[in-house]
Amino acid sequence: MVQTPSQSSRPVWPRVWTWSVAVRPVSPRPTTSVIKTASPDQQNIVYINDKIKAFEVIVINEEWENLGQMKRSEALALAESQWLDLVQLSYNPVDKVCTAKITDFGKYLYEKKKTTKEKKKTVNKWMKQMKFAYWIGTNDLLLKIKKIRELLAEWYTMRVFVQLKWRENIYKDKIIEKFMFIQEALSDCAKSQTPQPKQDKNTYSFLFTSLSKK
Repeated sequence: MVQTPSQSSRPVWPRVWTWSVAVRPVSPRPTTSVIKTASPDQQNIVYINDKIKAFEVIVINEEWENLGQMKRSEALALAESQWLDLVQLSYNPVDKVCTAKITDFGKYLYEKKKTTKEKKKTVNKWMKQMKFAYWIGTNDLLLKIKKIRELLAEWYTMRVFVQLKWRENIYKDKIIEKFMFIQEALSDCAKSQTPQPKQDKNTYSFLFTSLSKK
């Protein structure tokens, strides 16, 4: 058999398989030093590590012991030696000195979130809510007013609200009329926070507190 020039001159190379592995560097502490808290009520900025602006720092350890005032570089070195972060707690713009804690940043955020949650529980501990529909009848509304009186007598703050859906907003006048009826019925034992129902999008509400509550 006669081979053509293209077949005889083409070399055959063995196939070689190669793999590439990406190595991710490990950082001993967070590289992001300014983190905004996710809380909608507080839009604080937490400065940690390199992003602390104060040149002098009052350092507190994890046991809340005061280690004294030192330069920022010394405080950072002390935190790095313990593989922890330097988290700013407060800043004095007059003296340009901040108070910072040596701690794990993740632990700090967890404890802060836990404390905020406990505070909210304490605030809402003495608040009760009662919801009614825009089409509620007079007799049912009187029963709810009776229940509100009982809870106000037990020192609870009452939030009465109506939540409308879609086209139910056309009954806005009826809702306000019922709220004013409730306000008048409770005038001898409670006072409302606002003279008119508070509107938040499709929700109308009144906040009542007992007249004898100090």
